[in-house]
Amino acid sequence: MDTSNRPLILLSDGIPPYVMGGMQKHSRLLSEFLAREGMRVILYHFVLPSSSLPSDNEVINSFGKEARGNIEIRTFLYPEEDSFPSHYLRAQQKVGRAYRTRLEVEDEEPCFIYAKGFMAYDIQSIKGLFPTVTYRCEVPWNEHVSETA
Repeated sequence: MDTSNRPLILLSDGIPPYVMGGMQKHSRLLSEFLAREGMRVILYHFVLPSSSLPSDNEVINSFGKEARGNIEIRTFLYPEEDSFPSHYLRAQQKVGRAYRTRLEVEDEEPCFIYAKGFMAYDIQSIKGLFPTVTYRCEVPWNEHVSETA
C-alpha cells in the first residue's frame, strides 16, 4: 500500500502558544519536523476556553516556513471544566468525541494516526474507518519490576 501521499494525523492535547506544557511542545515540534521533512500532517489541537479560536492561517503561520506547506490545522475549543472529581477526564472525553466526529468526515484516509494523551480513547471504537493496527508486547508487563521493590 503506497502511503507516500497520505497524511499523518496528529491528535494532540494542544500546542504552544495556545496551550503550554511538555506534551504540547512535543506535539508542535513533531508536527513541524515531519512537515519540514515533506510529510503531510493534519494537526488536531485545542485552545483553552479563555482564548478565542485562532484562524487556521494564524496557526500555520506560527510554524517555520519550511513546514507551512505541509500542515493542515483542525482547531477545537476545550470544553469548560466543572469542579467535580474527574473533571479532567470528562473534558478529555469530550475533546476525543469532537476529534472523532471530525475524523469521520476527513476527505482522505491517513497513513497513520498519532494520538497523545486521552485523545485516542474515543476513536478506537470507529469500526472500518481506519485500518486496524495491533501492537503485541513480547515482555510481560511486570517483568521489569524489581522483586525487592
